[in-house]
Amino acid sequence: MPPKGSILRDGVAPARVAAGVAAPFGSIEIKMLSGFLLAISLLLFGGAYTYRTSVQLAGSLEWMAHSQEVRATLAGLYGSLAGAELVQRDYLLTAQHARLYEYTRFIMQVRDDLASATRLTSDNPAQQRNWAVLHSAVDNRLDAMTDGLVAYQRYGLPAARAVLGIPRPNGSTEEVRAAIGRMDAVEVRLLTQRRTASANLRHAMLVSLIVTLALASAIFIALFRAAHREMRARNSAESDLLESNRLLHAELRDKAALLEVTNKELESFSYSVSHDLRAPLRAIDGFAQMMEEDCQEGLDAEGKRYLSVIRQNSSRMGALIEDLLEFSRLGRQPIAHGEVNVDALVREVVAEVLNSEPRGERGVASAAPQIEVGPLPPARGDRGLLRQVWINLIANAVKYSGKVQRPLIQVSGCEAGAENHYSVRDNGVGFNMQYAEQLFRVFQRLHHAEEFGGTGVGLAIVHRIVTRHGGRVWAEGVVNEGAVFSFALPKGES
Repeated sequence: MPPKGSILRDGVAPARVAAGVAAPFGSIEIKMLSGFLLAISLLLFGGAYTYRTSVQLAGSLEWMAHSQEVRATLAGLYGSLAGAELVQRDYLLTAQHARLYEYTRFIMQVRDDLASATRLTSDNPAQQRNWAVLHSAVDNRLDAMTDGLVAYQRYGLPAARAVLGIPRPNGSTEEVRAAIGRMDAVEVRLLTQRRTASANLRHAMLVSLIVTLALASAIFIALFRAAHREMRARNSAESDLLESNRLLHAELRDKAALLEVTNKELESFSYSVSHDLRAPLRAIDGFAQMMEEDCQEGLDAEGKRYLSVIRQNSSRMGALIEDLLEFSRLGRQPIAHGEVNVDALVREVVAEVLNSEPRGERGVASAAPQIEVGPLPPARGDRGLLRQVWINLIANAVKYSGKVQRPLIQVSGCEAGAENHYSVRDNGVGFNMQYAEQLFRVFQRLHHAEEFGGTGVGLAIVHRIVTRHGGRVWAEGVVNEGAVFSFALPKGES
């Protein structure tokens, strides 16, 4: 009969462990969901505020255009009146009927401009009072000019000069100019106020976009890091349990099964979150693009730079999300096991990488990369996934050797006992071996993004594919002398 301590270990402990495994998953899921909802709410609030501000900015720009139209109408009115006076004098001196036709055309334009000024200033009581004074002055001036023409047609030039010389109250050219000047001064003052208001609205809109994007990005990155830490912890626990399963205790088998289920659920949840993040990111980029296209004239150089920064960061975050989706898919994708001609596969990948390398991005002193491929033993595994491993490693070598004068990349392989070893060596910037363990982790980069592009997920994908094939990955490097990335795959059945 087993002792009581054995019963406790075999009966109570497994239930306690199972509860301990389930509780953290529920907790991290709730935290991630809460953070995701917070980020979405922030984006919606920021988008609504930005939309409202953009509507207000559009209204302000319309009022600015309105003030400019009033000023243009007043200038046109004065110009037409002056033109009518000039043509009238020519007609009185030459008696040419063509001048009389031009005079009539100018008078019609003066009347049209008066009607336009009435319509444009109908919303402003002060301008309406100014317009009444202007209208009276223009009417008196037109009456005087008409009387002069009538006198000329009936009694000749001396009579016209006498009529035009009669002083009239509120009917001189100077009084018309003064009335127009008062109305124009009001519109100038309104235009200055509206320009200030538009500048404030543009500033508020840009600040809201930048703050919203920064806060939402911080929340999303925190969510990704939390999910990644949780996945690493669960993978580590799963590995320990699988190792312990070699003793094939039933309690450990149950723990492994439970951890595998919860890990798949968390990975699926992380994939769903990453997938759903693309919609709000497209909304941010769309709003910024609309501002660039629709508010081009109202933005100063700094505002245009802000929008460019927003769109560049949206593009970088989009690339990061796509890589994370790819990383998550690898955890669920089944692995095919077949004979793979690694030599042919690598030569195919080399041709693809060289053809897809962007032209014009290398320095003046840097030549096209030389890639040497030695004999490579075949492997057993999933050809599509192994192809992704080779693409990532060779493209990585091309990128980090892009600043040396003669980039050289060497691909080699050999049989080593029960494994096949494969390596990609480059003469690029290398790395400090102190940080070698960080290379194959998500988000871990040893160089700034401004120096070398990328999202920090490519080598993590390599690690995941190789380990799912039962293999291992490692790297060696020396700063400014190059690096070697290697992986090993089990030979399997021949």
